[in-house]
Amino acid sequence: MWFTNEGNNSIGRITTAGKVSDFTGAGIDGPNQITAGPDGALWFTNDTDNSIGRITAGGKVSDVTGAGIDQPYGITTGSDGALWFTNVDDNSIGRITTSGVVSNYTGTGIDQPLSITAGPDGALWFTDGEAIGRITTAGVVSSYAAGQDGAIFGIAAGADGDLWFTNVNADTIGRITTAGVVTEVAGPAVDEPLAITAGPDGALWFTNLRNHSIGRITTAGVVTDVTATTIGYPGAITAGADGALWFTDSFNDSVDRITPAGSITDFTGPAVETPGAITAGSDGALWFTNVRVTGGSIGRITTAGKVSTYTGTGIDELSAITAGPDGALWFTNLGNNSIGRITTAGVVSNYTGTGIDDPTAITAGPDGALWFTNAGNHSIGRITTAGVVSNFANSKIGKPSAITAGPDGALWFTNAQRSIGRITTAGKITFVSSADIADPSGIATGADGALWFTDTDANSIGRFVPRLH
Repeated sequence: MWFTNEGNNSIGRITTAGKVSDFTGAGIDGPNQITAGPDGALWFTNDTDNSIGRITAGGKVSDVTGAGIDQPYGITTGSDGALWFTNVDDNSIGRITTSGVVSNYTGTGIDQPLSITAGPDGALWFTDGEAIGRITTAGVVSSYAAGQDGAIFGIAAGADGDLWFTNVNADTIGRITTAGVVTEVAGPAVDEPLAITAGPDGALWFTNLRNHSIGRITTAGVVTDVTATTIGYPGAITAGADGALWFTDSFNDSVDRITPAGSITDFTGPAVETPGAITAGSDGALWFTNVRVTGGSIGRITTAGKVSTYTGTGIDELSAITAGPDGALWFTNLGNNSIGRITTAGVVSNYTGTGIDDPTAITAGPDGALWFTNAGNHSIGRITTAGVVSNFANSKIGKPSAITAGPDGALWFTNAQRSIGRITTAGKITFVSSADIADPSGIATGADGALWFTDTDANSIGRFVPRLH
């Protein structure tokens, strides 16, 4: 199985025996989706540098850039022997041959497309806001209204010859025939569904965020869901090489495995003590912060459940952690006003100085640097992988807390002054304010391409869709 690691800019490979290999370097920059190509190689989208990447079974990487590739996201192999992909930024569907020749299709019916899959009719099908799109290999586009609230996200071909999709805001699972007939299934077992994937049993499996469950829908439209005390807030889901489904659970700080029969295994570790942030490392393990340990610690858990922790100099009152583009993990230290770095071997470095003042959140930016919030001096900081710090201030920034990389290539942060801030990689700062934004705290980019935030004063969850530039 081959997979993308967006956090550390790598392509991963895992054998059925569980051996993991990791490939980094030129040609891999913000990888999103990956698919098997007709030439025996794997093809993937790079949204950071606007390219289509190719990796051979031996790990040799090449990529194609240029006109017709603009923030690519989804990718699949078409019936014509070419690769087809979605371009979020310029509202188009792209096609690339195995020799690297790119074609581009725009027009009515294509508006910020995300996921794409090969249909049983020889055409390509994609999600497009409130609609499902279809494009033939000759470039003829059709569009079918589906759902509401502009929240159509995941799409997969079912074993019944139809296409299945998730509607996040309407709490439904949708089905569309190749003739364009749409039906949607709702009910108590479908509650804020996010990701969806085809399971080894011929059914579709999805995550339900709001009712803390894993959902399953047969091609006949029969929905069931699995709940357990070990399921908190499930996020992403995928079919594993072991015939099971694997999903993430942020509430319970765990990675879970569910068989088609509904048996769940929960992976945590004995050295997990009030874990805060968590991220995937370049070594195939998960890295997280332990808040309750005196001074704090960095935790690491392998997929087999083996836990290691790191404490000492350079780790002091941890807040956030993220995977860096250099293969290391980067984190914020509130206790000594510094940015920390830890290699996958456990070697810690620490950066202090002007421009770092009560750093809170940190994230990898699309420019290869790390971006963080400074609550102490009301600014946004940037640190390169060489440790060079820049600082961006603005009179409208007040105790910023969380920060995330947005779907538009900018960084978005929460601001105590009743607003959400946006900063480009060039340092240009703008703000979004509203009567519905009182005291924003956390922020994240959702699977629906929107920004989601928590609002402490209003006791609410906020959502807004940034305009993609």
